[in-house]
Amino acid sequence: MSSFFGLTAAFLSAFLVLASGCKVESVNPPPVVQFNGNAGVPSNVQVSLGSSAIANLGATSVTATVLDSSGQVIPNVNVTFSVISATAGSFSPSAAVTNASGAVTSTFTALAAGNNSSVTIRASVQVGTGTVSGSAALVIGTPPRVPTSVVVSLGYSSFPVPPGSKSV
Repeated sequence: MSSFFGLTAAFLSAFLVLASGCKVESVNPPPVVQFNGNAGVPSNVQVSLGSSAIANLGATSVTATVLDSSGQVIPNVNVTFSVISATAGSFSPSAAVTNASGAVTSTFTALAAGNNSSVTIRASVQVGTGTVSGSAALVIGTPPRVPTSVVVSLGYSSFPVPPGSKSV
């Protein structure tokens, strides 16, 4: 048994002598990459309006932002704009491709829809055989008038002062 330990000690001594001339460098582990099976696949379309209420024949910008399931924007996606009530107005353009920020903007121009007609603006993206869409509410028509001043009129232009009173 002592010869085994003697050989082991001799081997270790030889290894340390050889290794002492070597340069040891630290090795960084490779970065961890997590795979999201839905990355880059549209799962949400956010719609925002330049104004939530416009006059008859008025216009507002409509911006659609396309996101995947992890909330990352998706560029180069074709978005189609529509309004639930087709007689409410039209879009220009009615379809466009998202930019590097995953957004695309169109202009909605209203027809004479009447006073305070509420319509739904929609932006849709084709995903496989289905559709992902988002929407926003828009009010079309002349908003109710809000008074800017109120005039109060009294029935008397002067009040009689009783005898013995001081007038102010």
